[in-house]
Amino acid sequence: MAVCLAFILSACGGGGATSPATPSTMQLGAVSALFTTNGNKWNDYVAGSDWKTVADTACDAATHSACLHGGERRVVVATGKSSCTGLTAADDLGAFNWVCITNPVRMVSTGLADGKALSDLIDFATPGFKANKVTVYDNGATWGVTASSSNWWTNPVEVNNAGGSLATASTIYLVTTNPSLTYTLDADKVALVIEPSVTLKGPGTHAAVISSSSYDYFWVEGNIDASGDDIGVSLATVRFSMLRKLVANNAFGYGVYLYNSSNNALVSVTASNNGDEGIGIYNASNNNTLVGVTASNNVDEGIGLDSSSNNTLAGITTSNNYYGVYILNALNNNISGVTASNNYNGVYLDGVSTNTIAGVTASNNGGDGISLYGASSNIITGVTVSNNGTGVSGTGVYLSGASNNTLVGVTASNNASTGVYLDGASNNNTLVGVTASNNATGVALNGASNNKFTGVLKVGNNVTDCFESGGTLPGLDSTCSINGSSDVVPELGITLANSFVGKVTGNDAKNASDTSGTASFPGSPATFDWTHFANFYRGWGIDGSAAFPNTDQQGQWTAGSGRIWDWSLRVGDAIDKDVLLLPTGNDKLAHTWSGTPSTSDSAGCNAMVAGSVWNGTSSVCQTTFLRNAVEIPTDGIGNDNGLCESGETCLYTPNIGSYQGSGDLVSAGAFIPGSLIGITLMKFATNGEPAQP
Repeated sequence: MAVCLAFILSACGGGGATSPATPSTMQLGAVSALFTTNGNKWNDYVAGSDWKTVADTACDAATHSACLHGGERRVVVATGKSSCTGLTAADDLGAFNWVCITNPVRMVSTGLADGKALSDLIDFATPGFKANKVTVYDNGATWGVTASSSNWWTNPVEVNNAGGSLATASTIYLVTTNPSLTYTLDADKVALVIEPSVTLKGPGTHAAVISSSSYDYFWVEGNIDASGDDIGVSLATVRFSMLRKLVANNAFGYGVYLYNSSNNALVSVTASNNGDEGIGIYNASNNNTLVGVTASNNVDEGIGLDSSSNNTLAGITTSNNYYGVYILNALNNNISGVTASNNYNGVYLDGVSTNTIAGVTASNNGGDGISLYGASSNIITGVTVSNNGTGVSGTGVYLSGASNNTLVGVTASNNASTGVYLDGASNNNTLVGVTASNNATGVALNGASNNKFTGVLKVGNNVTDCFESGGTLPGLDSTCSINGSSDVVPELGITLANSFVGKVTGNDAKNASDTSGTASFPGSPATFDWTHFANFYRGWGIDGSAAFPNTDQQGQWTAGSGRIWDWSLRVGDAIDKDVLLLPTGNDKLAHTWSGTPSTSDSAGCNAMVAGSVWNGTSSVCQTTFLRNAVEIPTDGIGNDNGLCESGETCLYTPNIGSYQGSGDLVSAGAFIPGSLIGITLMKFATNGEPAQP
């Protein structure tokens, strides 16, 4: 899956335009399937997780835990070439990402390019696949070209504007008008593609507009208006299927609902204005991947995970829901890149354990930015929480009865109550790098015991910088002095008043609802643009006073004047920016996971939490990961748990908070190995943004 994530990658390669062939251009053989036996048709899947090494074995959805979509993997042999040096490729439609591999030298499509979909390959008028060809370049000059062909896949392509049962396996069904009917996917390997200019409406009879139960390998795209119906897309006991460039709005219940459905992918999905949840993932819906998902103006959750484990969420934007992201009774989910703004609660974890969350901007919410209730053994890194709460309530990061968690790189400012709050029985937590300024209370420890503050601790310009009551060796006292196992040297008297870009005072080029960064609260929130912004660190909130911080900027915007806030760090900031050193292999943290593995060894630990190993001395599962770095998600390298471990490509995080820079990814320099080895460190080319005029 090749997807460009806004919070990590600001520029991605893609297909691109081709140059016309010259008389000396090599005529290459036809484009063919990489997996010729079991990956020939569009919705064919092969067993395994690494396309470079897997055998051409058909996926068995009932028994295989990992399978690859064969339809996206095409190949062109670079006849006559002996190495990949200087070779690149592009297809005429710009639909795919291409790489070069050897033995023999071949150009392979690794997946659809960012922003592209199956609909870009379809001629809806014919109907059928569009003709396409591949051009191979040698150091930028046209070297070889394939013949143009519409036969890259052999699936039947049919128009179906009559709704009903779609029951012919491997058929691609097209919707080209709005029949106001329901569709049921009743065979494996079915694709349903709504023409981009068409919005499919259901019958308005409390139905599910598109549904399936107990079939696998689907592909669904297009715009759905579920007004009058209960669900936009409902999948029950469905595996290895793709929802891509899908819009599911206006249902009484859920935009997208997964029940006991695993190993599916939701890419570039929008779910808004639904009466319950935008996207609901329920009842052992495990090992799903959600990338580039937005959820706004839903009555309850934007995205909800309940009793579902081992899911990966990356690049999530939620706004104007009751909960932005709600996770209940869930294990081992990996979440990276979340912007939760102007919800009542931003990110809410209830009774969860062994989850990893990286890169969260949770600001301008009515209650808490991030809440952990009875949550244990989670790792949360790179957090910016600002302008949350109203009156005397509302916390940046709130732990209640939450123990054995690791929080790394938290910056909290102008929250109505507390920047970071550990309530009763929130014990044995480790906080690595905390900045808390301009809140009512900076850091509060109320009945919490045996917590550790390490790395960096900066507080100042709060009404009360530190508060401590009860508990045993909570980590800090009310003078911000350390106790217990804490080893940080607190820095006092700081302010974050000039650290963030803050209020946006010019037009946001991607937002359809602002004028010079502001708007009056909409009379029709369903038509308001809650989620499109020029960068990933922006969101709507209360306008309030001209200067930040002020109490009249706190809480969820529900009336009056609103403002787009930008929680990127300013180029001149010296509090959160460039304060964390480039790590070596010995700059590490160790996290002990709760739970009992199936076997008392590293294999049992890895099955319980990916990447963890058995510590025989303590009889626990542990993960050792690099400080000041996070794993780059969905890049096909490593275990996608958000932690930077040996053998992975990672983003160096020099800043406290969610913002780590912008622009292209470049090398952060040579990695010096130690206990951790084989890590490639990248960084953003630019760190720090200009202040608004």
